[in-house]
Amino acid sequence: MSVRATVRRQLAAAVLVTAGATSALAQPDNEPTSVLRDALQPRPGGITAQLAARRAASSSPDLAAKSAEADASTARLGQAKASFLPRMTLGASYTRLSPVSSNLGGGAIVGAATPGPLTVGPCPTGGAQCVLDSGGQPVGAAGFDIETPRNNYALTASLSVPVSDYVLSLASGLEAAKASERAARLLTRAQRRKAAADGQLAFYDWARSLAQAAVADHAVARNEDLLRDAKARFEQGTATKADVLRVQSLLATSRVAAAQGAALERLAAERLAITLGDGTAIYTIGEDVLAPTRALARSASLAALLRESRASRLETRAIRQSTTATRSAARSLRARKFPRLDGFFDYTYANPARGSIAPSGGWGGSWQAGATLTWTVNDFLSGRSEINEAEANARRLDAEKRMIENAVRTEVTAGYYDQKRALDAQRAAASAERAAVEAVRIQRELYTAGRATTAEVLDAEQELIGALLQRANAILDSKVAKTRLAFAVGRPI
Repeated sequence: MSVRATVRRQLAAAVLVTAGATSALAQPDNEPTSVLRDALQPRPGGITAQLAARRAASSSPDLAAKSAEADASTARLGQAKASFLPRMTLGASYTRLSPVSSNLGGGAIVGAATPGPLTVGPCPTGGAQCVLDSGGQPVGAAGFDIETPRNNYALTASLSVPVSDYVLSLASGLEAAKASERAARLLTRAQRRKAAADGQLAFYDWARSLAQAAVADHAVARNEDLLRDAKARFEQGTATKADVLRVQSLLATSRVAAAQGAALERLAAERLAITLGDGTAIYTIGEDVLAPTRALARSASLAALLRESRASRLETRAIRQSTTATRSAARSLRARKFPRLDGFFDYTYANPARGSIAPSGGWGGSWQAGATLTWTVNDFLSGRSEINEAEANARRLDAEKRMIENAVRTEVTAGYYDQKRALDAQRAAASAERAAVEAVRIQRELYTAGRATTAEVLDAEQELIGALLQRANAILDSKVAKTRLAFAVGRPI
């Protein structure tokens, strides 16, 4: 047997030994491409983006606060409507008076039965002369004592009509209350949309953390396989100590990354639970989050999206209503510069009756009607300042409206280009993943045949892991961009 033939047999045996030692690396139990599918596999009863949006909206404390503010605005509107009604006041009173002395200092009071001039003539009973009234009856005298009732009872009803308010302020005040109520309701709806968008974004953030944690765990498992293979090759003399140390270093780094990924996953799950109002942070995926994302409907034109946002965003509509309310309130305050005219009607049913001098008293009714014209100088002086304050607030709201419109324009523009960039990245990431999968397959075959080094296989594995994360992030980025663009435009979440 020649020397060349002997060498060929020895090389063939070495290749067979090496192939046996590297079979685990060449045919891994956990393919990298299955890692994301397993981690993000939809489960029955799992949570979806739409479900997260609904639950976040129903449990948002900010939404509850906005809803309470809207209810308060509705109550103020009811108060403004009630101010158009005449003011009716009912009352009942009892008064106990202290004793009053009505003694006139002695003497008597003279009285005649018939009115007219008095004359002197014979007394009807005969005898002496008497003072006679015009009817011929004698004039008499009697003791006089005024009786003051100790107990006084009264039932009162008063009706007041704000005549000047009807003309000068009530209509403007009612319009201000209506505009404030509309603004509060619009802000409540806007907060509901924001809470729903926050729920979806928290869901996608949690799904992203699942993908990152799964890829990090997979990297640890693959690096452990590589370390075992590198040690075997080192013992056979086909690898260097540097190869073993490099894999050990990478394994330690991947374990740190896996620990960080697990912590981030728990944090994202807790944030999702807080957003959804849940007490526990235990969830499963309920939809295929790795399905490619399509562009938001009717989002090809940025100009069309901007026009749609100006008409649809609830925040801009709400601040316009707030401005209307403030200007209407300023008009209502101008009534303070003028005298106030009120009409009134009072009715009293009392015992003793008002105006009665009968000693025995008794129940009786009385009424009075009229009008009052009043002008409060202090209101005139302070009203000017209040009007200036209201007008300044209206100008502030005008400025805030422009700020919100600019912010909405920025959101729509950013969302439009973020969606385009995310969709392009999604397509590029899919191509990169296919290329990385093929590169790993080729390097494994070469490695098995002894034509590739551990470092080359390691690089290919790392590129595949990066491609997997890139694809998952690209898909989730496109879903996030779609949600944010829908919110910016003002469409339902």
